[in-house]
Amino acid sequence: MDRLDLIDTLVLSAGMCAFALLVHDAPAWSGAGLLAVAAVAGRRLWRGDALADVFALRRPGVQYAAMGLLLGAALAAACRWDFGMGLPRSLGAFALTGALIGATEELLYRGFVQERLAPLGAWGAVALAAGAHTAYKLCLFVPHSRIVLHPGLLALWTFGSGLLFGALTWRSRSVVPPLLAHALFDTIVYGDQAAPVWVWS
Repeated sequence: MDRLDLIDTLVLSAGMCAFALLVHDAPAWSGAGLLAVAAVAGRRLWRGDALADVFALRRPGVQYAAMGLLLGAALAAACRWDFGMGLPRSLGAFALTGALIGATEELLYRGFVQERLAPLGAWGAVALAAGAHTAYKLCLFVPHSRIVLHPGLLALWTFGSGLLFGALTWRSRSVVPPLLAHALFDTIVYGDQAAPVWVWS
């Protein structure tokens, strides 16, 4: 494995965790600075044909995209049921923002982190990317959340869905199916709510 790929991946993951820890309480410039550090670490994703490779939907692409949408809908229904929310009756102003947040997380953790860790093999790359995403979510939710959410349950949900999204990425050789899954998940789970406190407060 390329040492620079490993360093870039570690810097990106640490920068995202630091951003998540500080986003609610620190000055805005510190959060922007940490995102800039993470972006610099991710700069090599955009070299050559790397971006095209990440987004490519190879055959049978439509089936994988459909699998992503079904997975996102099933996970969202399970999440809302688990929290006693029922299915959303309408979508509010936050729906698009929620979808964009989910899609961006997939670009970072499946499109960049997992891709950089691919030399470790399927299990290593998928598990480590899911772990990095879980660490970010714990840093974002746990210290500042005003909702009742057990950290263990959050870790289980995030890591488990990360394994599913990572396996879908690995199998399809594209970030598009998990991107669709996560965007649909966030739309269904948060789309009928105001912006959750863990996004901004």
